Amino acid sequence: MEARSMFYPPGRKKSAVLTDSPFLKMESSTAEEAAADQLQLDSLHALSGEEDFDKLERGVQEGLRLLMRAKAAFLGAQNVPEVAEWLQSMNELGELGHPQRTVVGVVGSTGAGKSSVINAVLDEEALLPTNCMRACTAVITEIAWNSSSNPDDTYRAEIEFISSDDWRKELDILLHDIEGGQATFTSDNVGGDSEAAVAYQKIRAVYPHLKADDIRKGKFLVQNLVDDDSVKDLLGSVTTIADPSSTDFVNRLRGFVDSKEKTRGKKRESEKIEYWPLIKVVRIYVAAEILRSGLVLVDLPGVQDSNAARSAVASKYVEQCTGLWVVAPITRAVDDKTAKNLLGNAFKRQLQFDGTYSAVTVICSKADDLVVTEILSNISENEPAFQLHKKHQLIEAQLAETQEEHDPMVDRLADVQRRIDQHEEEELLLKPAIQNTEDDVNEIVVTTPKKSRKRPSRAAARSSRKRVRQLAQDDSENTGSGPDDSTSSSDDELEKEAIPLDVAVKRLEEIEAELERLRAERKSVKQLMKPTQKKLKELKRQLKQLTAERKAACIEYRNNYSRPAIQQQFADGIREIDEDNASRSNEAFDPRHPQRDYDEVAKKLKVFCVSSKGYQKMLGRLESDDVVGGFSQVEDTEIPSLKRHALDIVSDTLASSHRRFLRDLCRLLTTLHLRVVVTDQPLRIADELKEKETEFLTVALEELQTRVTQAIEQGSSSLLKLIDVNIFRKFPDAERIAVGDAVATVGGWGARKADGGLAWNTFRATCVRSGAFKGGKGPLNLNRALAEPLMGFIASSWERAFKHDLPKTLDAMAENIATQLAVFKKITDTREELKKLGSFPVVRRQIKLLERGIRDTGELKQTARRQQKEASRLAVPIIAECMTPAYKHCLTQNGIGVRERMNAYMTEYIETNRVSMFSLATAAMTEALHRLVEEIKKLIKKKAQRAVDMIHSDYRALLTNQEAFKVLEESRDAIYELLLEANHLFERVMLGLPPTPEVDMTERLASIGIKEEGRAC
Repeated sequence: MEARSMFYPPGRKKSAVLTDSPFLKMESSTAEEAAADQLQLDSLHALSGEEDFDKLERGVQEGLRLLMRAKAAFLGAQNVPEVAEWLQSMNELGELGHPQRTVVGVVGSTGAGKSSVINAVLDEEALLPTNCMRACTAVITEIAWNSSSNPDDTYRAEIEFISSDDWRKELDILLHDIEGGQATFTSDNVGGDSEAAVAYQKIRAVYPHLKADDIRKGKFLVQNLVDDDSVKDLLGSVTTIADPSSTDFVNRLRGFVDSKEKTRGKKRESEKIEYWPLIKVVRIYVAAEILRSGLVLVDLPGVQDSNAARSAVASKYVEQCTGLWVVAPITRAVDDKTAKNLLGNAFKRQLQFDGTYSAVTVICSKADDLVVTEILSNISENEPAFQLHKKHQLIEAQLAETQEEHDPMVDRLADVQRRIDQHEEEELLLKPAIQNTEDDVNEIVVTTPKKSRKRPSRAAARSSRKRVRQLAQDDSENTGSGPDDSTSSSDDELEKEAIPLDVAVKRLEEIEAELERLRAERKSVKQLMKPTQKKLKELKRQLKQLTAERKAACIEYRNNYSRPAIQQQFADGIREIDEDNASRSNEAFDPRHPQRDYDEVAKKLKVFCVSSKGYQKMLGRLESDDVVGGFSQVEDTEIPSLKRHALDIVSDTLASSHRRFLRDLCRLLTTLHLRVVVTDQPLRIADELKEKETEFLTVALEELQTRVTQAIEQGSSSLLKLIDVNIFRKFPDAERIAVGDAVATVGGWGARKADGGLAWNTFRATCVRSGAFKGGKGPLNLNRALAEPLMGFIASSWERAFKHDLPKTLDAMAENIATQLAVFKKITDTREELKKLGSFPVVRRQIKLLERGIRDTGELKQTARRQQKEASRLAVPIIAECMTPAYKHCLTQNGIGVRERMNAYMTEYIETNRVSMFSLATAAMTEALHRLVEEIKKLIKKKAQRAVDMIHSDYRALLTNQEAFKVLEESRDAIYELLLEANHLFERVMLGLPPTPEVDMTERLASIGIKEEGRAC
């Protein structure tokens, strides 16, 4: 048997052009397999284990094109059952090859510069509004890749409005706020930040036709507002806007998200409806290059939004986030302990449950905003910025000294010039008068403006001189002009003086001589000034350059100071959480043996100190803004570094799925080779041997099935055990602690403000919103406060279970299953008759591919992460549901002693319901984690079963004539060509060569010396 006869059908000649590969071959156990290896997809094998994301990305693109060709080859054979299965597999594989969403959430306080940072990252000047105040900051905005090729849809947005049910709930809350805040209203004022004032503004924005007094007094029915013609068609709908121009698009988008209440006390600009209170989320699609690979940026106003619907959407986005960017102005980032506080302990705790500390990135915005003097007053003399400052001071001193030397010459020149101007003015008066004097006249009359007591300025002198010239010209050309002439002056404005002619001539001669001397002096002074002028120019240039360099050095110093400080604050914040967890649980905390390497935690935190404005200006945008100093090149703004970091997040997310796609593609192509290409081969095995080997394979495959099933059961049992040890067994103690703390927690809410309790209005507003309220002092969640002791008790063990133990257990389970496949392969290697079959090495290679696929647990881990995130979020909403009757009852209380009654009822309610409440919370989490194990088991079982079925099918094909495919001649021919070209394509990817231009395969085969019988070359 020839080494390559299994690949080429009878009549096809072989070529060495495509046989040699520089990449590693898979191990071969026989000489025949080694020869067959030349036929395998060695480059694709190597590429599926590649770390270079760019190569993986290009490999996937080549793979998708091959898939399209493979599907086209079977277009006329969909009715063949096995072909239909392949086409289904190709469709599923194609989905895996397309970009997946990598969500990065961007959070930060109002004015932090989130929108400016996002605009810079997208290379858009003003895609996101940056000055819409309350309304814009309340709208969740998602920005994703725009795949449309329609130029009219270059910028597109989908504006999703909240449902009518959500708006009804919101209006109920707003009505409660208005009723409870009547004392804050006056006859002509509804301003302020009180809940009642905010409620008024929201209703007034959406329903401008309502009378202000009716809103203030709550004279409206909620259902009537929901059914109002102006909103009923909007609620629950999605509005799409699109435009080829970013400017026009942004202006149209502002019509939805902007608020007309820009300034308190100003009259509304119009009586049109404002949409921002009704918007649930805005999705913007733009063809920004950074979004092409699946990156999705989400501007999150906060997970504790005053609108429940938006709050739920924001929480869901945070749950989906692969990365989380925290934006804070660099001027406040360190002092405000942005990284340490990180949106509050509750948010930080949730990050621990999610296992996403490493997903956090801190962005210090407005790096160009600094006062140089303040920086210089706080740095060492050895710092580059201070050294530049000393040079700056030296140049300033030299400049002052040179200027002092130069100024007297400037003054002298000015004096000379002033005298020249005076003499020229007098000359202009005398000369024309003398020249125009008749022979028999012995005196001349000179007309001049009335003299001012003050010496005229040079500008005034020039103006006067111009007027004199004009008058002289008028006198010479229009001797008969009267007072109506537009250039003449009235007698009140001019003086006439009679001068003897000889005196005038002599005076003119003296003036001309003096002018000649003064002009020579002026030339001499100018010559003397040239060296100092040149020196001043150079010193000013140096000073300007040093000013820029000094600011740049100050920016760099502050960046270098802020970055490690923020990293350390972040690590300190995690340490505090760990210590708090240890104090709540039974685990002893020894500071000499920290729970994690906090120095490493600090180092891993990515911190970028960016200047969005500087970046945009250096790229020619923001033309109306002043030049931003302190940056010599675009890279210094750190926006390019942030963009690379964003792409790294995408790469880390997609690399695993890309490798999985390439491995599955390799398996698919191998299967096509086994089923379709070998159809032309006769089956060379005697019937009795065929029967014997078939019986052997039947038994071996049954044993494989049994061992794989056992491995799955063992792995699932191990998963459940680790969750039981780390979490389920801790629930009783966690419940006990939460029950014990609940009464004190609730009592703290109702205590007087002086004793640390909530203000009554805040307490009421929180009850209106089922325990979750975002007021002027930040978010407040009473339900989370009740859950905190329970969640804090299990936090460390939860993190240990899902971040460390569970991934190891999944890997062990997968390894066990893969080992069973390897055992089966070893058993078949002992069958000499099977080994004689031409396709046996390919089938053996297929098992190795299946082993690698089983060992890839990325999908399992992703599923576990997603479901454990959902499970960890169950406690708070269940507690909120349990507390709802108490919140509603408190809202019915009014009059004298309302605080005491609310507090007493709340305390009584929690004493009665606390045990069942926390029991329900842990039961829900227990059920969710059981579902997690079952889902993992289901996925691994499906994956393993698919592998077993493929092995069964492949080995069956060794001993069975593939009659069904002999009739598919055109399909076989297309697959021949596809397989011939495949390895060459991926070889070029691995070598970093450009793609081969698509040519007709007949020409390609002929070009490499392959002639085919029965075909035109």
